[in-house]
Amino acid sequence: MEGAGTPSSRETVVFQLFVAGDESHSRSAMDNLKAICEVYLPECHEIEVVDVLECSDLALEKKIFVTPALLKLSPAPGATIYGTLSEKEKVVEALGLQREG
Repeated sequence: MEGAGTPSSRETVVFQLFVAGDESHSRSAMDNLKAICEVYLPECHEIEVVDVLECSDLALEKKIFVTPALLKLSPAPGATIYGTLSEKEKVVEALGLQREG
């Protein structure tokens, strides 16, 4: 049995990435997030991309006023990171990720 606060190594990590259309910073954030997930969360992550130009209500509900913005929804603890996610080591640390194996 897993201890409290010790997520299963195969638990799916769920992200929401808020972007503004197809602008370059949004594309960079998506590419960087995919690269991080391939290394640290192979086959155990979900990414929902939310375009604030189309879903402004959801962005306001989540208090997202700057894009790109990444929310780690589960497992706890959650996290919010703003920017293109190009400083991968800092992003990995902020998200509490560890390399598989």
